[in-house]
Amino acid sequence: RLCGYPMEIQEERLPVYAECEARGMEYRANLPVPPDIERAAADWRLLVQIDSDSDLKMNWGDGGQFYVLIREQDARARDFSQTVTLSQTY
Repeated sequence: RLCGYPMEIQEERLPVYAECEARGMEYRANLPVPPDIERAAADWRLLVQIDSDSDLKMNWGDGGQFYVLIREQDARARDFSQTVTLSQTY
């Protein structure tokens, strides 16, 4: 999957997770999100989603997925140095 919307395995709100990762913070799905992080998370977009594929012998955990997210302004500038890679498993 390229661009568009991620097919999340767990409903963790990947853009919020990406913003926390970019700030060096730990994201916890069960805690309230501070307003500044919520606002900044709106800038994150899915760049690519890579699913497990047994035919290609790619298995992320237990059939999980990798997600690469990028801020919209970085994508427009073609600056891929600040992407965030996240994974989810079942």
